[in-house]
Amino acid sequence: MLDSILSLVHETVHTDNIDDALNKIVNWLKSNIDVDACSIYLKHRNSQQLILMATAGLNPEAIGHVKYNPGEGLVGMVAERCGKVVLYEASSHPEYIHFPITGEESFDSFLGLPLMHYRQMLGVIAVHNRAHREFTDKDIAILITVTTQLSSAIYASLRSSSKEVSIQKDDLSTSVYTAVSGARGLVSGVMVQPDINADLNSVEEKVTSDTDTQEVIFMLAVTEVQKEIRISSENMREYIPAEVQALFEVYSLLLADDSLLSGVLERIQSGLFASTALRYTIDDLVAHFNTLRNQYISARAEDIRAIGSMILNRLNSGSGSPIDYPDNCILIGDEINLTQIANVPRNSLKGIICRKGSTMSHAAIVAHSLGIPAVMGVQDLPLENMNGRTAIVDGYIGRILVDPSDEVHKEFQRLIKEEELLFTELENLRDLPAETLDGKSIKLNTNIGVLSEIESTRDVGADGVGLYRTEFSFMLSESFPSEIKQYEKYRKVLKAYAPQPVVMRLLDIGGDKSLPYFLIEEENSFLGWRGIRILLDHPEILITQLRAMLRANINLGNLKLLLPMVSHINEINSFRKYFDLVINELIEEGHDIVVPKLGIMIEVPAAAIQLKAMAKLVDFMSIGTNDLTQYLLAVDRNNAHVASLYDFLHPAVLKLIQKVVQDAREVDMQISVCGEMAGDPRTVIPLLGMGLDSFSMAGASIPGVKWIIRNFTYERTVEILEEILEMNEVEEIKDYLNQILEEKGLGGLIRAGN
Repeated sequence: MLDSILSLVHETVHTDNIDDALNKIVNWLKSNIDVDACSIYLKHRNSQQLILMATAGLNPEAIGHVKYNPGEGLVGMVAERCGKVVLYEASSHPEYIHFPITGEESFDSFLGLPLMHYRQMLGVIAVHNRAHREFTDKDIAILITVTTQLSSAIYASLRSSSKEVSIQKDDLSTSVYTAVSGARGLVSGVMVQPDINADLNSVEEKVTSDTDTQEVIFMLAVTEVQKEIRISSENMREYIPAEVQALFEVYSLLLADDSLLSGVLERIQSGLFASTALRYTIDDLVAHFNTLRNQYISARAEDIRAIGSMILNRLNSGSGSPIDYPDNCILIGDEINLTQIANVPRNSLKGIICRKGSTMSHAAIVAHSLGIPAVMGVQDLPLENMNGRTAIVDGYIGRILVDPSDEVHKEFQRLIKEEELLFTELENLRDLPAETLDGKSIKLNTNIGVLSEIESTRDVGADGVGLYRTEFSFMLSESFPSEIKQYEKYRKVLKAYAPQPVVMRLLDIGGDKSLPYFLIEEENSFLGWRGIRILLDHPEILITQLRAMLRANINLGNLKLLLPMVSHINEINSFRKYFDLVINELIEEGHDIVVPKLGIMIEVPAAAIQLKAMAKLVDFMSIGTNDLTQYLLAVDRNNAHVASLYDFLHPAVLKLIQKVVQDAREVDMQISVCGEMAGDPRTVIPLLGMGLDSFSMAGASIPGVKWIIRNFTYERTVEILEEILEMNEVEEIKDYLNQILEEKGLGGLIRAGN
């Protein structure tokens, strides 16, 4: 039986037609449980109705016409309970609803189970029999096994088909899709899908005896793509900073890579068409990248696919027909590459939507530089039905609204204008102090990763840099940057902010951050080799970086060093040996070294608990809320199965941070908070109440946080914190903080992204 079930799952996953998949399931269940009828109902995205989508035993004409409202009928009972429902004399049940179109007057025995996917109710599977039939434990076990195994397969089939749209075509309500924010902002526009025909997955296997001609065709396509990349790079030079501009160089390097070119040419010589050889080569390269299970490396797999699509586009149709981009263009696609972005007139491009990708995708990085919203990883967006339709892109929380109704569109236009007014008001705070109504002064520092962020963060009135992520420059390099290269970057940052302090975190790789030239393959990278552990195991990397930082600090003196991922006291002691070694070495070379203050990240619960002991060895501490939350709650926020459980406002997170702040105060230790929590309008209030007076966040968050600080007394934030710490549910805490912000007239800060 298990083999039969697994075979059914395999067939469902690998079918291109959702109707075929659903029909296979109902027919298999009807036969194996031996009932008169088996039916699948899927939940409508907007109306929440359960709609009959497949049946074996009922009139097939009922498909698409039998609909249950939430909680209505026996099928609605199953959905409402999200659990098993077994009934006998079912037609006599008060919730029973008869649909004449099904062709069945009555039935006795009913068994229904929900189709669940990541806590999301997709629909219901129901079996029933006209005559009385006792459902055995084996019957129920089979149905449970099938529903649990097939829910993900059904979800995947829905995601890759247009079925969800086709069952909604008579519904003019707004379709809402949620995913990951790639770049902040809120905009409405018309969706445009470029290069629709350049789909590598659609390339069929073709063979040829004229391999020489296919080689020439392929190399001509490569030459044309190289030219296209150069032109695109020039078109974007005016709008993006140099380090983002360097992403085009990544494309050029990939295009010239021997593993790509030789892989295609070898397959052509074996007798394959150029397009077929290209597809197989790209598939192999992408598969290799994906086995590394790393967000940054996966983003580079996107680049490989982008290059493959560009070459295929040239193989298929030369330069292709020019696209008439609307003035309010929103680019959509599985993945949007750099040249597709560059092809849109700058003033016309308003947003980006990718069905795949992450915050590390080049499309997200460029969108951030251009100041337009981007939403990544919208896996259930049916692209084939989106071109030319209207959408609202909410880059604050990663949300898309397709075909918004007049009312919805009008409301979002109001929000967009409200956001513009809010930003204008926030800009007026630039030169005002971040000070509570009762006079408590707060330092608002910025987090940066690339040099292009310096100007924008200074414009918002940052007091300094609370976190400079040095790993970003390593990620944009083709090899470990030399001491002189690192020195030049660090010197620019320190000089730009002098005399304000700049906290530079030493190279923090591992987890979801990796380097293309220093690959880390682990079963669980977040609990593995990362942060200070790598640096101590590779002192040659650590020493080079320390030398560059200390030299960059000469005659400036605003450098502060931060150690990442510290979990043991001996890691601090071991680091100090190299620290002292480099200082003495540079002094011997004749450099006038100013010894910077040394701090550690409190992002592992072990460090939070041992804070007082560690405080004897360092000068300051910074609470890294992103990882601390992740480790405390045992939640990988990049894992779709559990990401919804990740929340800064979890009572345990708040209580641990409060303990960290109290312990730091008792030993007179300077402590700040950084990460997304520091820039969240809601979480700022309890953090203030804990007594924190130094925050580090994305530059764009500083004006909003300053606005909140200037509208509360410190005493009131303490009261709010005390009330929150008595609450036990995240949603209860969120609702309470939202209410407080609304009452203060600060609701615009949360409405823009919620």
